[in-house]
Amino acid sequence: MRTVLLPDPDALSQAAADLIAEAIARRPDAAASVATGSAPMGADRELAARRAAGRLDASRLRAFQLDAYLGLGPDDRRSLYRWMKESFLDPLGMPVLLAARRTLLLVAGGSKREILRRALEEAGTPDLSASYLRRAADATVLADAAAAAALGQTGWS
Repeated sequence: MRTVLLPDPDALSQAAADLIAEAIARRPDAAASVATGSAPMGADRELAARRAAGRLDASRLRAFQLDAYLGLGPDDRRSLYRWMKESFLDPLGMPVLLAARRTLLLVAGGSKREILRRALEEAGTPDLSASYLRRAADATVLADAAAAAALGQTGWS
């Protein structure tokens, strides 16, 4: 592991953008777990500026978001998806989740029981963005027994 100490947030953003751009150059179709919060925002802006200047093509990069808040639609100002879309996906010209060729969702633990049930058994709505996975061309959900405890027995093995 490397630890790099930088003098200020601007230097941190520049260094992060350099590392991300190098990774995209090496593998344009790489997968990235996109963080939300204030720390990555400067790097996101720097990457967007590089794209606008024609120095970065992230259109084949695949981005993944790790968390979301239950009950918030994708347009809610508190939505982590909205944050990722506005600060990372759109500025870098990237496609959204349903454009993926294959989607894998891992769900573990009883705390995820209700959201998994809603995502798989209720109608897709803007306030239940995970339910849109059912529209994906090739989606697989892997859930442990605790997370799957509230599911009906139809359509899963």
